[in-house]
Amino acid sequence: MLTTPQATQEDKPRLWTLLQSYLGELSAWYGDQPDRTGTYPYPWLDSYFTDPDRAALFLQEGGETAGFALVNRFSALGESPDHAMAEFFVLPERRRKGLGLAFAREIFRRYPGSWEIKYHRDNRPAGALWSRAAEPFRPRVTALGEEVVLSFVVSKEVLP
Repeated sequence: MLTTPQATQEDKPRLWTLLQSYLGELSAWYGDQPDRTGTYPYPWLDSYFTDPDRAALFLQEGGETAGFALVNRFSALGESPDHAMAEFFVLPERRRKGLGLAFAREIFRRYPGSWEIKYHRDNRPAGALWSRAAEPFRPRVTALGEEVVLSFVVSKEVLP
């Protein structure tokens, strides 16, 4: 069974560990390098536990952690979305089973309104996931340098 609990302050170490795996994967597209301690910096993590405009969610399947998502309101396009997918990660061994799509749709159900989702244009798995997840909402697709931004509105009436 799929659940999507909100992360608490006590969950921060577990979220940090998952975030490191995620940032390591993203380095293939963005070229980021770990710092001298071997970790990828992420200065915004604490704000996901204090800022009411941000949310940290876990993806759990069968009681085990399978991924996470970080949602905020940052617009890559300089607009004012209600929500933006800052980070989204499903553990590699849990991929290609429909979990990412189910997780994305559950997040949209929880947070209706205007959305932005950004991914690197060469990250084909991300492009496939987000195109499919946003399809019911007829996203506007904007090329922004090396990135693609999908913007759309999730209304409760259109949720799949």
